Amino acid sequence: MNPISRQEVLDYLLSFDLFEQSGRAEEGRAYATKHVDRFLRTLEFLPELSAGQRVLELGSSPYFLTLLLKQRFGVEVTTANFFGDYGQDHRGSGSVTVTSRKFDESHRFDFEIFNVETQPYPYADGTFDLVLCCELLEHLVCSPSFLARESHRVLKPGGRLLITTPNCKRIERLLKLISGGNVYDPYSGYGVYGRHNREYTRWEVAELLRNHNFDVETEVVTNAYAHGLPYRLATSIPPLHRRRDNIIAVGRKTGLTVERYPTWLYEHPRGLIVVERNRVVMGAAEDRLQLGSGWHDFEYHPPGVRWTSRAATVFLRPEGAETQLVLRCRGDGPDTHGNILVNGAVAGDFALSGREFQDVTLPLPDGARADLAAGRIPYYTLEVRVEGHVVDAPPIRGARETGPKGIAVESIGLAHS
Repeated sequence: MNPISRQEVLDYLLSFDLFEQSGRAEEGRAYATKHVDRFLRTLEFLPELSAGQRVLELGSSPYFLTLLLKQRFGVEVTTANFFGDYGQDHRGSGSVTVTSRKFDESHRFDFEIFNVETQPYPYADGTFDLVLCCELLEHLVCSPSFLARESHRVLKPGGRLLITTPNCKRIERLLKLISGGNVYDPYSGYGVYGRHNREYTRWEVAELLRNHNFDVETEVVTNAYAHGLPYRLATSIPPLHRRRDNIIAVGRKTGLTVERYPTWLYEHPRGLIVVERNRVVMGAAEDRLQLGSGWHDFEYHPPGVRWTSRAATVFLRPEGAETQLVLRCRGDGPDTHGNILVNGAVAGDFALSGREFQDVTLPLPDGARADLAAGRIPYYTLEVRVEGHVVDAPPIRGARETGPKGIAVESIGLAHS
């Protein structure tokens, strides 16, 4: 990429008339002036692009980064936007044409409209080589995991997701705290998505990628905005170099598309419950949606497992008249035993020996089966209770579940006898 100055880029972007079309020229000038350094910094971390590769840009408007991608790399970018507020079912498509008289250029951007944290992306599996999520993550209200899942799905094998987002540990935050100021965003005239709803650390962004089967190729904290010399000097000295203003991460798609809800990111897992399946495989796309309290975060070593606490809850919806439940699990000592309750009724006891995985098969209580058949309960609520040997190993980094670990569960589901 040929060298290009900040002023040249700024002049180029400000020559387009998008903001003038809506009578907001001053807002456009302020936005471009503030973010031009971030655009240039983002371009430095782009994976190598070639003609014919497909790029999806989430939250494309006002198309400044889109224009630079077209100008500097000559790639066509699929643009996506959302103009509603949280809870609004606002899908569709639109187009906008931006014109620069100074550079004699005109570009039409046709975009899809959808909410990246609640609505499936309107693209087929394996469509894109690169997905850009720039300054979007911090605006999400409820489900960055949904965004990560859908981005993984629409990427080709080996495709990449590039995320840029403010560093929640940036030095401005520290100075505000020291001076007694408020670190949170003011309310926005553009609704709930107009403000930062949750900011992230570098570890959290990288962990979000890893949780969704991305190999993290880049994770840096960098200064992406214009600052004076004192700021630049201060943030060049360890440990203040971790308090620069922006995080840039690039993840390469691997493995299966999954959707995970780690406890370091989600406070109340019960509010996420969507019970649609008769079996939960730990680490699969749907596992956190059918788990209640008492589970530790997913652990990656094969096979993938979640440890229970002394008691852990799981929800299962039968597909037919299943009569048994099957738990594949292991303990961590010679005397690990417990029992499983189904809607409050004891299904049976289990005993595990050694550290090998075993299948525990128990009958579903007749009362619970009758309640489900009569419509008195919507699905089975299972409580796995562990006694005897309990592991005191520390939790994996970032997990909120800090209590003891009971048994390692690979899967739990319903079956016919």
